[in-house]
Amino acid sequence: MTNEVKLDDTLYLKKHVSKGDYQQRTGKRSERIIPTGKLYGLRKFDLIKTEKGVGIVKGKRSTGYFAITDIMGNKIHDSVNIKKSCKRLRARTTTLLERKVVPIKVDAFLPHLSADASEEGVSCL
Repeated sequence: MTNEVKLDDTLYLKKHVSKGDYQQRTGKRSERIIPTGKLYGLRKFDLIKTEKGVGIVKGKRSTGYFAITDIMGNKIHDSVNIKKSCKRLRARTTTLLERKVVPIKVDAFLPHLSADASEEGVSCL
């Protein structure tokens, strides 16, 4: 009986965001809800595809430009024009998911399974 372990090269990133924007400053108990809505058909944290890349809407401007980032907050582009070649891939939810393919080397996780490992001192029990 042979037990084979197949390693998956997919990494899922998950992040939770609030339903709306909240004001965090200016006085005691100042967590007031800031009105949010669609601007040119997009809301904050919608997944969009542009010629600059694929990312989520991080900031909206009334001129029609948006800031897009990846799920971890890394900047993709500061000012993407919504009026030119922009497509909404997915509407926002409170749980954002991103799938990345990461190449896995067997030597890094299971050195005893690599081809050039010596048989001495290796226990697979």
